[in-house]
Amino acid sequence: MIEVLSNKIVLKKYRIELLYICIFLVFAFISTIYPGKAYPIELTLHQAIKAALRNNFGLQVEVNELENRIAEITKQKADFIPRFDLNLSYTRLEDQPVSEDISIENRDYSASIIQKLPLGGELSLSFSSGIKSSSSYQLDETITISGEDEYSSEFGIVYTHHLLKDGLFGPAFVAIKEASYDRQIQNIALDEFKIDMVSKVKAVFYQLIRQQKAMDVNKEILKISENVLELIRLRNELGLSPEIDVMRARIELNRSREVLLISRQGMEEAGKELQNLLGIDDKVKALDQLDVKRTLPTVKKAVSIALVQNQQLLQLKKQIEKQCLAVKVAGNHILPMVDLFTGFKKFGGGDSFESAGDLEGKEYQTGLKVSYPFYNISLTKNYHQRKRDLKKLKLKLRELEIQIINLTAALTRQLYLLEDRVSIFRDQLKIIRERLDIALKAFDHGLISIDRLYDARDDLLEVENQYLSLLLERRQKWAAFQALMGKGYSKIEN
Repeated sequence: MIEVLSNKIVLKKYRIELLYICIFLVFAFISTIYPGKAYPIELTLHQAIKAALRNNFGLQVEVNELENRIAEITKQKADFIPRFDLNLSYTRLEDQPVSEDISIENRDYSASIIQKLPLGGELSLSFSSGIKSSSSYQLDETITISGEDEYSSEFGIVYTHHLLKDGLFGPAFVAIKEASYDRQIQNIALDEFKIDMVSKVKAVFYQLIRQQKAMDVNKEILKISENVLELIRLRNELGLSPEIDVMRARIELNRSREVLLISRQGMEEAGKELQNLLGIDDKVKALDQLDVKRTLPTVKKAVSIALVQNQQLLQLKKQIEKQCLAVKVAGNHILPMVDLFTGFKKFGGGDSFESAGDLEGKEYQTGLKVSYPFYNISLTKNYHQRKRDLKKLKLKLRELEIQIINLTAALTRQLYLLEDRVSIFRDQLKIIRERLDIALKAFDHGLISIDRLYDARDDLLEVENQYLSLLLERRQKWAAFQALMGKGYSKIEN
């Protein structure tokens, strides 16, 4: 009986353990599907940038605006599609002066194709055909005029060129060029938005890494404080350390815990800022190295790249090109309008379609149409206003170029100085760590006081924080440097 009860208890125990295992497996499965609910999402810098560019609403607005600019170009190009016209008309005239009994019917058919040409002007082809039918009427009591049909047809080709205003001597494709400039400006603005977004993501991402590294350092300091407290307790039990040292070790341990909590709060704030930037709800852990050596270009090379690839400069240069076109158009408006036209026609007529279709008649025409807007104040003022706007844009470009040169040179020199400081602190940190290890061993053997030990620990904490701050500053300045380079940063080793 006892054996049966024992087996039942064991079986029940196994069932409970099996239930726990099933619950654990279900929880692990859910955690795998929704990792952000249990654990933070681990992201590299590349993944964070990709997520930010995918989820950012401002970027989507810029992309939609670019699509509108592209659609506007298509719309303007549609104006150069050949235009086909087909006209049908019927006219009936009654009670003519010759006789009240006569009536005339006109049936006209015409078709034409008009094509705008790239160099300006238009080329038109036309064909028309008509029938004029008159009814029989009584001229007097003895003479009756019978009705008849008159057939006519005509074929013509005419070319008209707008000199000065368009084509050979003026700006052609004005609407298409303006739409193309708008598309290029928007495309540059989109690239600038992306580069700015990447720069922001990098800055926050590096800040999160700095806070994570600070957490690791503070955990290490906390562990050291715990070991020191345990060591002092043992020494106090042996009568080698006074009670006041134990109390001080407890105070230092609580202080280390407080510093760790403050560090954790800073890490959570940086993580929240990165979450907002990436447009996600889950907690994020940054996976990257803060101490990465970069190959810096010379100041001269950096300035030359920035002057060619900086997005603000590129956008302003495109605006200047568009404004130059506007000045030319405004200048053409105050010039005389000169239209050169030439054409050729063949026509025919008769009492049937066959005779009218012979097109025996020929007609040549050419001419020059000139009109001048005398004393048009609005057009003249518009021209001078466009010139003033162009001058302001050029001055703004020069000012921006000087700012880019100075900022690029300053950032490059700062990065060189930061490289040297990081190298110095890296060596100093190695020495400080060795010093702390020696201090711990010396204190364990009673060779130094607790003050010297805590001094070595505080020196490590201070140098670690300064080192991390330097690394963060270097990475953030490098991100700003890359953003300043525009697309040219790809030419610099990452």
